[in-house]
Amino acid sequence: MNRLLFVGLALLGLLTACGEQQPDSAAALPAGFEPCAEPRPEVCTLHYQPVCGYLSAASAKTYSNACSACADTAVLGWKAEACADQAG
Repeated sequence: MNRLLFVGLALLGLLTACGEQQPDSAAALPAGFEPCAEPRPEVCTLHYQPVCGYLSAASAKTYSNACSACADTAVLGWKAEACADQAG
């Protein structure tokens, strides 16, 4: 009986943890930035269409394309242009 109670409580704890809301990174993006979708890309094409990636440290970095930007886990979102303060 104790074992069944323990298993039941353990399952309840796991189910409760699965239901927790993750913070919405899109809410932290400046205007004009698109959020990176989950799951993150693992392979990207090599075409050059520069985007500005908004990093979790409230900074920005130019990437060769949106896929390459979102493959970087530090990037929260991107916009379709090179970052203003750097050339790439």
